[in-house]
Amino acid sequence: MKWLRGLLILSLPGLACGKVTSLGSEKGGGTAGHGAAAANGGAGGVAGAGANAGAAGLGGSSAGTSTCDVSPSPPIANPTPEQVERAKLIHNFCSNVVAQCGDSVSWGHAFGTCTPAERVMGCEQDMLESYLVSHSGCDMEWKSWMVCGAKETYDTQQECSTIDSGQFVGSVVLPCQEEKLALGACSQVKGPWKSVSGSYTTCNYGPTGTGPCSVICTVDESHFDITCAANPALPLLCSCSVNGHYINQDFGGMGQNLNNFYATDCADAAKSAADGKCTNRLECCFQYTDGGKEVCLCGSDPKLLGQPSCQALADFTGGKVVDICPQFLPEIGDCWPPPCQ
Repeated sequence: MKWLRGLLILSLPGLACGKVTSLGSEKGGGTAGHGAAAANGGAGGVAGAGANAGAAGLGGSSAGTSTCDVSPSPPIANPTPEQVERAKLIHNFCSNVVAQCGDSVSWGHAFGTCTPAERVMGCEQDMLESYLVSHSGCDMEWKSWMVCGAKETYDTQQECSTIDSGQFVGSVVLPCQEEKLALGACSQVKGPWKSVSGSYTTCNYGPTGTGPCSVICTVDESHFDITCAANPALPLLCSCSVNGHYINQDFGGMGQNLNNFYATDCADAAKSAADGKCTNRLECCFQYTDGGKEVCLCGSDPKLLGQPSCQALADFTGGKVVDICPQFLPEIGDCWPPPCQ
């Protein structure tokens, strides 16, 4: 099944890398480039990190007006040697990719109509986020990937669209594939993302660039995403979605309101999900007609609506049991049910 939230263990976020629009070759000249990636935790705003951008032809654009949604990172007052090295590695990688691939790659931290320098900035912030979230335990392997990517040649649209650490195309050998495989293997062992099995399913969990805890579980052909956050020293408050849609309440609120649940930490949230919390909300789906209008509801337990089974619930409404309600299907462009082409 194709779905945009497929397991992230190898690639957890180069979060928006690799979306191809068209193969570009924009290499405008101009002012010096921006400094590297976000300051939080690592490399942002290191003086001199982007000093070679102008010489590389990435400094600016005289064609048109930028509408790029990108923000410079706050500077680090006293960067460590590790932060300086990381910034330079990321900058060299991003300068090379942007110079060759132009606007054929979309960056999560720079979208809209962007100059080459702005695309470099977005790439830098994406790459740092990927490092901090997924690869900080594999520093040697990550550095090897950055060094390789900074000197690689990207000749095709396919090569530009698969620069991220976890992206491959079947048996096709792509740039820095050996380094990416080594990084992925290391991150599975040393990365922050873990796996837990429960009585209902198996879930993967870990931090993302936007929060301390995300839990991803697959049940049959559906993908559940539990997102948790909290103020310091408070339990995590977790919300539930399936196939990209919030599944806010059992049976649309006619049963029990189970929109959010609390967890002591991310491991606890993942174990709860693996045991059926949130992930059981498609256990019973049924469709019926009410006043000429088609209604479809999903929930965890038909007893919440006073019936012993899902079939009894469907019979009670004069409806029928279905695998999943339309409002919880993946968005257009995804694939359900299988087989997917």
